[in-house]
Amino acid sequence: MDEIAKILIVEDEQIIALEMKRKLESMGYDVPAIVSSGKEAIMKAQELQPDLVLMDIILRGEMDGVEAAGQIRARFGIPVVYITANVNDARLEEITRSEPFGCLFKPFEDMELQAAVKMALYKYEMEKKLLESEEKFRSVVENSHDGILIVGEDYRFTYVNDMFCRIVGYPNDEIVGQDFTKFIDEEGKKLVADRYKRRQAGKKLPPRYEFNVVRKDGTKRRVEISPAISKDSKGKVRTIAQILDITDRRRTEESLRKSEERFRTIFESQEEGYCELDLAGRFTFFNETMLRIMGFPAEELMGMSYKEYTSPEIAKRLYGIFNKIYRTGESAKITDYEITRKDGGKRTMELSTYLIRDEKGNPVGFSDIVRDVTKHKQMEALLVKSEERFRNLVENMSEIIYTADEKGILNYVSPAVEQVTGYKPSEITGRSLVEFLHPEDVSRVADRFLKIISGVTDPSEYRLLIKSGETVWVRTHSRPIYKNNRIVGIQGVLTDITDRRRAEEEISAYQEHIELINKILRHDLTNDLVVMQSALNLYNNSPEEEFLKEISSHTEKSLELIGQMGELESFISRHRELKILEIRDAIDEVIKNYPSIDFEIRGKAQAMADNSLVSVIDNIVRNAIIHGKANRIAITTGRKRELCEVRIADNGTGIPDEIKEKIFEEGFMHGDTGHAGLGLHIVQKAMESYGGYAWVEDNKPKGTVIVLRFRMVK
Repeated sequence: MDEIAKILIVEDEQIIALEMKRKLESMGYDVPAIVSSGKEAIMKAQELQPDLVLMDIILRGEMDGVEAAGQIRARFGIPVVYITANVNDARLEEITRSEPFGCLFKPFEDMELQAAVKMALYKYEMEKKLLESEEKFRSVVENSHDGILIVGEDYRFTYVNDMFCRIVGYPNDEIVGQDFTKFIDEEGKKLVADRYKRRQAGKKLPPRYEFNVVRKDGTKRRVEISPAISKDSKGKVRTIAQILDITDRRRTEESLRKSEERFRTIFESQEEGYCELDLAGRFTFFNETMLRIMGFPAEELMGMSYKEYTSPEIAKRLYGIFNKIYRTGESAKITDYEITRKDGGKRTMELSTYLIRDEKGNPVGFSDIVRDVTKHKQMEALLVKSEERFRNLVENMSEIIYTADEKGILNYVSPAVEQVTGYKPSEITGRSLVEFLHPEDVSRVADRFLKIISGVTDPSEYRLLIKSGETVWVRTHSRPIYKNNRIVGIQGVLTDITDRRRAEEEISAYQEHIELINKILRHDLTNDLVVMQSALNLYNNSPEEEFLKEISSHTEKSLELIGQMGELESFISRHRELKILEIRDAIDEVIKNYPSIDFEIRGKAQAMADNSLVSVIDNIVRNAIIHGKANRIAITTGRKRELCEVRIADNGTGIPDEIKEKIFEEGFMHGDTGHAGLGLHIVQKAMESYGGYAWVEDNKPKGTVIVLRFRMVK
C-alpha cells in the first residue's frame, strides 16, 4: 500500500495496548486510536476507517471481540486480526467462522506481530483487487451491445452473454454446453466449419464474416462474427468471438440497391453513415451521421478525396478495392478502415461499398454505408486486457485458486498448486477433489462441499496427499459459483498451513511433556519429602539407623527422579534435526558409566537420530540394572530388512507378561521402587521422534530384551 496503513487497536489491558502501539509505529504504521470495548471499537472503526483492526477477543462490557469484529467486517469491510492469550476448541471454531485475517497468541514477538499485520494487509489488498477485476470484466462483457461467446475445441459453448441470448432467442441455460452449429442454418454450418479448419491450419482470413443463425422460434437472423483463437491454461484451443446482428443493416443495404428512394432509407438510419463518391474517390454526397463521424464541416468534406483523411497504406488498399468493384460490379465489405478526423482524432470504420450506375448502366461512382466501430474495437481491447490482468493476478498468487463443478470435478487450478503439491495444473484439472484428500478427511470435506453448494461459505482446514506421497495441511475459503441464479459449482482459495499445524502439534506435545513433569514432580517428590520428614521426626524421638536408611533411600529416589526430569527436559527442548549417528559410539558412551556390569557388544550400524540417543540407551541399561537386578547385558546391532535394529538383552528378573504393554506409558509404576515409569517413557518418545519404535521381549533363559528399530541409513 502506498499510504501509511492505519491500525486500530482494541485491547482492554492498557499496558499491552500501549506497547503494541509503540511497536507498530516503529514499524512504520499509524495507530490513530486505542479502545477497550466492542462498542467503542465499532464507533472508532466507522469514524477512522482504519486499514486493519487488531482485536482482543476478551473485552470489557457485554460485547466480546468476536462479535465486534463480525460487525466491523460486515458493516465497513475492514479486515480484523484477533489477539488472544488462550482459546479452547469451541471458541476457536467460533473465531474461524468469523473469517479473520489472522490470529496472534499472547505473548508474541515483534516479528510475529509484523508478519501478521503485513499478511493481513496484503490479503485484504489482493481480495479487493480480485473482486474489482472480476466485476470490471463481468460488467464489460455482460453490458456489451454485441453478442459475446466462447466456444471450446468441441464446438460447444462454454459462455455466452445476454446480448447473444437475445439474438438467438434462447435462454442461457439452453445454449451453454450445446454445439455451436445447432444455431446455424445449413449453409452457415459449412462456412463456419471451413473457416474454423483454415484458421486452425494458420491460414490468413478476413477478421469478420457473415452467416444466418436460426432462432428458437424458427426465424433466421443475419449475423456478423469476429472470431479470435486463444489457448486456456491447459493449452486447449478455444474461440472467443463477437456476434453482431446485422439483419436490419442487410435489409437496408438490399433496399438501397433496389430502390431509388435512397434518401428515406439513409435518414431513417441514425447509427450508420451514408456517403457517395465519384470514380476518383471524392465525396459527392453524405448524411449527417457521416459528418459527425468525419468531424469536418460539410463545405470542407464535399469534394475531399479519401487520400486526404487516410494513411498512404489504407489509401492504397482502398484504391485496390474500388478498382475491383468498378471492374466486377460486386459489392465489398471494408473492415479495419482507419480515418483521421479534422481534430486529429482517429476512428476505425467498417464500410459496405457498392457501385453506382447511371440510367444507362455506366459506372459513375460508389456508395458507402459506414459504421463507426471505434468503440467496439476499444471494447475488444479492453476485454482482452482485463482478461489478461485477471489471469496474471490469479496465476501469480502464492495461494491456490481453484474452481470445481457441482460434482467436485476440478475445472481450474492456478499454477501455485505445483509449489504446494508437486502436481502441475494439467495433472489435476478434470479430476475429482476427493482423489487428493487424506482418507480420514474425505467424509468431512464431502459434507462441507454440500454445505457450500447450499450457500454456506465458512472456511475449513484439511489434509492433501501430494505427489511425493507426503501430507500437507491446507486452509480453504470457498463460495458457490452462480449462473442464472443457479449454483453450478464452487470457487475458492487454498493456503498451505502445514508449518502452522506442525508448530501447533509441537506446542501441544511440549505442553503434554510439561504437564507430565509437573505431575511427577508434584506427586513423587512430595511423597518422598513427606516420608523423609516423617522419618526425621521418628529419628528425633527415637534415633534408630533404619530411619536414616529410609531417609537416604528416598533422597536417592528424589535425586534420580530429578535427573530423569533433566533428561526429559533436555529431550523436549533440544528439538534438533535428525542426523546420521554411529550407534556403537552411543553404546560405548553408556557402558563407561557401569564398570561393574559384564557387557557383550556385537555389530555396528548407522541410524537417523539425535544426541538424545545416549539417554535412550542409558535409560534401558539403568532400568535393567536397578529394577531388573541384572549384572550381564548383551547389546547387538544389526539390520532387519530396511531398518536398523538394536537388541539390549539382560539376565535380570524379567518383566511379567501382564505389564509388557504398559511399561512405555508415562507414569506407569511396578514393583516396590515407588518410581513413576519415566525412563522407558522417554525411550518411547525419543524413538517416535526418530521415526522408529521400541518394544519388549523375554530373554532366554531369563531376563528381558528391549528392541529398538531405527530408520536405516543407506
